Amino acid sequence: MNLSYLDSIFEPIALVDESGKLTYYNHYFSSFFKASPRVLKKIKGINELFSGFDILDLLSKSKESNSIQVSKEVLINLNDMSEYHVVFKIVPQDDQQYLICINDISIEKNLYTKYRYQIDELKSIHNQIIQADKLTTIGEITASISHEVSNPLTIASGTLELLKALTEEGDLDSQSEMINTCINDIDESFSRINSIIKGMKNFLHQNEEDHLEYIAIEDSLNSALNLLEGTIKQNNIKVTSPQSENSIVFANPTKLEQVFINLVKNSVDALSNQADSEIEIKLNQTNVCYEIDFIDNGIGINDESKAKIFESFYTTKDVGEGTGLGLAISTKIIESYQGSIELVDSNKGAHFKITIPKMELTSVSNTTLASGIDTDSNFLSILVVDNEPKILNLLNNYISELGHQLICASNILEAQKTIDNYDVDLIITDFFMPQGNGDELAKAIRDKQIETPIYYLSAKIEDSKLKQDMDKFNISGLIDKPFEKKDIEEVLCKVVGSKK
Repeated sequence: MNLSYLDSIFEPIALVDESGKLTYYNHYFSSFFKASPRVLKKIKGINELFSGFDILDLLSKSKESNSIQVSKEVLINLNDMSEYHVVFKIVPQDDQQYLICINDISIEKNLYTKYRYQIDELKSIHNQIIQADKLTTIGEITASISHEVSNPLTIASGTLELLKALTEEGDLDSQSEMINTCINDIDESFSRINSIIKGMKNFLHQNEEDHLEYIAIEDSLNSALNLLEGTIKQNNIKVTSPQSENSIVFANPTKLEQVFINLVKNSVDALSNQADSEIEIKLNQTNVCYEIDFIDNGIGINDESKAKIFESFYTTKDVGEGTGLGLAISTKIIESYQGSIELVDSNKGAHFKITIPKMELTSVSNTTLASGIDTDSNFLSILVVDNEPKILNLLNNYISELGHQLICASNILEAQKTIDNYDVDLIITDFFMPQGNGDELAKAIRDKQIETPIYYLSAKIEDSKLKQDMDKFNISGLIDKPFEKKDIEEVLCKVVGSKK
């Protein structure tokens, strides 16, 4: 073997025998380990030059398999106590020797660490800006919120006085209907107050930056509108919003609500001095995403403002009435979910459209598989089909804690598209769903000659129906609702066992 060319390589390279004793090393090898030829000649093996990694074990694996072996990234300590991040590569040679190449990635590692630190700093600053925008929004609507609290409080206070008077009369039996009415009125009043306070608390809560969960768009819209209800009433604005469709996305609930609040509040501000004011919120869907339109009948946005409307600190409001951050922050939030916000041309008023991917796309992009984590026979890619966000979040927590990948769909059509695009090891489907039941999905899967294990998720499926589907569609079993983590773990263990 001609070794002269190795001296020109700017990387530590050595040849060792089966015991790890050096038989050759290039110029950079001695420079890297800060060892003179005299020192290198005295050592019994390459392992004496550093600690932190068992190079002889990797050498043994290369010898036994007669194949190239590459280590993971490891941190080694040289004899002078200096640290290096390296990757070892061992290549068997014809003469029972082994070529050891050492790739020093310390510079790249340090740059990556600094980069991550800067990214974390930027995330922290971004979160502070988002929180400041929340506080600004709450500050602007505090008066209307106070009015919203005082109304039910007045009702409760007055009803309590009436209830006190009724009880003082003594004849409670004859007044039982009136007393029950008073109690119900008080209960409703305090429920309304509690709802307002809870909405403010949730909105102002600082969620973790990466905390994502399955949420219905309609729920976030309703939370936003409830928080702005007082402001909307004060300005006599008619708001129409979509009824419950359970359009589920994978997002941060507080941040999504903040986006909706920003868009609705902008419309409210634009309509504050206008008669017959209206805000229309529409929710539509395509094959891959949801589209949420916010349309008002205000004066609209002029051409100069259209070009700058999404820029930070740009505002059309008077000085002191707006930060100019609302739309810029909203854009960043939606873009973090691979979505977009655009200003749609309109003959009258303003029209903003939010596009956000359906949950099966965003959930896949946020799973361990999409993050590039190595998989093995113990790793499962699991499709869960359910139209209840709380069930999806519960299963997401359980399955993630058990070290597996979760992909979600809210109906059988989404599930079929997911199966067409991704390989999954297990399918868990709710049996009763509005847009098609679990047996319809099972039939569609088996018609495609897909033999992936399928488990039903249900609280009320009849035993005869389950047995019929087990025979007809090869259903693997049933997970009873309510379920616990151990129930899910038991199913996953069975599937892992069948893969081996």
